[in-house]
Amino acid sequence: MATKELLFFPTWTAGRAGYADRIREVFQKHLVAQDLRLTKQRELILDYLLKAEQHVTQNDVYQALKPKGVGKVTVFRTLKMLEECHLAERVTSLRDEIEALKRRRLQGIKNSIERTVAARAELHDAIAGNPSLFEKPKTRVLHNIRVGFYKQPGKLEIADDEACVAALRKLYGGEADAYIKTTEKPIHAALKNLPAKDLAKLGIGLGDDIDAVMIKPADDAVDKLVDALTGDIELEAEAERA
Repeated sequence: MATKELLFFPTWTAGRAGYADRIREVFQKHLVAQDLRLTKQRELILDYLLKAEQHVTQNDVYQALKPKGVGKVTVFRTLKMLEECHLAERVTSLRDEIEALKRRRLQGIKNSIERTVAARAELHDAIAGNPSLFEKPKTRVLHNIRVGFYKQPGKLEIADDEACVAALRKLYGGEADAYIKTTEKPIHAALKNLPAKDLAKLGIGLGDDIDAVMIKPADDAVDKLVDALTGDIELEAEAERA
């Protein structure tokens, strides 16, 4: 059974100037209309809810204010009045809703991703097997997906670390430290970002400098969405195996 929580206060009251004062004003008017008054206990309940940073249950309120002499019945009646004047809403636990959504949609998402992975592999093989179709231009956009070949970063080949370090210091001066480890060895990852002409001056060659297949959405937002979905699926799979 879903755990019931209380949402204080509805979205129409939040994030505006005078938030707390307006809550008190609305509640005070409701009490007056019911020929009731804002007692100390009701005020404690209201203050607690105004300071709450997350959804709370009726029992949460009671347990927090019990030491101050607030009874369970008082909490129940006060929360009921807050609901009557639309300052509180009972909602199903957000966690329960998320889990239910996962149960309904997760398998469908997994199936879609599996089909996408298979189709991507097939497209990759088709592109890799027909490089002549992408000699010029190297890539094309088809249905908002960029396909073709791109120049992948080659593997740095440094024949003499000491000579490379000396050349770096000569070429970049004080900035050379960004490319040199404290062990006085060149930093391969940093050197890969240098232009080819500088690498040549440093005596650094590039190996495995070949074209690689490209399949990438022309719109980065699509890429981010797919990454987010696949990341969630992988986390879910790990949780199931645990």
